[in-house]
Amino acid sequence: LKILIADRDQVLLKSGYFHIQCVRQDPTYISKLMEAWYRRRAFVYFTNLLDDCWNDFSKIGYAKPHLKIRQLKTRWGSLSIRGQLTLNLDLIKTPRECIEYVIMHELCHLKHHNHGKEFYKLLTRVMPNWLDRKRKLEMVLA
Repeated sequence: LKILIADRDQVLLKSGYFHIQCVRQDPTYISKLMEAWYRRRAFVYFTNLLDDCWNDFSKIGYAKPHLKIRQLKTRWGSLSIRGQLTLNLDLIKTPRECIEYVIMHELCHLKHHNHGKEFYKLLTRVMPNWLDRKRKLEMVLA
């Protein structure tokens, strides 16, 4: 992390370092700049991954969920009864395969609103290696 006072705010990722140019060097302010940067990147990346996952999943006949990104404390994702897919902003810090697992897990809730036997049958059918991905997610952020 490299911080430089500047006339305007900007967050860049170059050569493995975050370069933050900001109008004031306040830790709370800088934290909000970083969160906004992650949020913008996450929305684009998660939208693309949802599209990829939906291609495999759309045959069930449900409407594609609307994507929302939030800072969640206890979950990686959720799917509302109204079809809103909420993903945890912190997922952007995990490997692609972990994010895909969370998305597919939540998409399975379109058909099965619980974690019963039929839910896991569907999850296994659409993502045979889901358990490996889940374990990797748990290890990455342990």
